[in-house]
Amino acid sequence: MSPPSPPIPGSPSPPMPAPAAATAGATETEDRLLAALIPLLQAERERLPRLEHRIRRLRRLLVHSHDALRRCRAELSQAREAAGRDALTGLANRHGFEPPLRRELARHAGGSEMLALLFVDLDGFKAVNDRLGHDAGDDLLRIVGARLAAGMRRSDLVCRHGGDEFVCVLPNLSSTTRAGVLAAALLATITEPCRLGNHVVRIQASIGVAIYPRDGDTVPTLLRSADTAMYAAKACHGGVAMARPRQPAGGH
Repeated sequence: MSPPSPPIPGSPSPPMPAPAAATAGATETEDRLLAALIPLLQAERERLPRLEHRIRRLRRLLVHSHDALRRCRAELSQAREAAGRDALTGLANRHGFEPPLRRELARHAGGSEMLALLFVDLDGFKAVNDRLGHDAGDDLLRIVGARLAAGMRRSDLVCRHGGDEFVCVLPNLSSTTRAGVLAAALLATITEPCRLGNHVVRIQASIGVAIYPRDGDTVPTLLRSADTAMYAAKACHGGVAMARPRQPAGGH
């Protein structure tokens, strides 16, 4: 048998075989790790369906909560709208009317265009109620409210202020003369004969007209000026009356 060849200078040394004891130790470590991991994996596998069930339940709860929140928002919006509407005529009531009126006043502040507020009171309404009954009186208010709404321009506002009183706002006017013309046209419309059951009635109305900002620069002062003008019209047995311009401080 010939002796082993000597190593060539510069060539890598052949790998040394791993000791048998080190290999056995690594195998035992892996076995212990696997033994520890198997129960964890089984526990996770058992817990996964429960987690998936909880996730599905949470998703259903979120869907139901979203639907409930949407319904609540819709009901709240309807309640707010109903609170601002007159149940008899369907027009805005004074609570629903004042916010848009304030916005219109702010929009017209400092501008060249005028805004007119009309205070409308029905003359002889109580007599209709007493003679024909409250149902006929309610029908008359519905008819007048519908006629006012139909006679308004797209930008105008109208509300039932209470009882047999209505308030109209006419924005974007070029002159007080134009306000008077529109008020007279509304007066002619609402005093046309109307049928209440088997009866045909015709009532008169008194309209007071106040101009912003000449006759008031806030909602209360403008309403007060229009109301005063309405009573002036009523004293003349109906018709249209313009508010008297306010006297400056110290004036006579």
